[in-house]
Amino acid sequence: MENFARNKVASKQTTEGLPVQDFRGLLQSLSSLAKQQVRTKITGSNSFSMFTTPTPLQNKALELLGMSLKIRA
Repeated sequence: MENFARNKVASKQTTEGLPVQDFRGLLQSLSSLAKQQVRTKITGSNSFSMFTTPTPLQNKALELLGMSLKIRA
């Protein structure tokens, strides 16, 4: 086993400092991303969307999948 692989196993982190995940753990992490539609009780007010902020691990996974959660106005 090469040094970088040994370091990864020992530190449980990637070379980018992200936690090492198995596929199931990564899917569980990605499942916590959410979009919520919020409506206030103020008369005549509009509703708006709120998004959870992706963690660095979630951002990296989305980047590797060619996806992004950038909000468009």
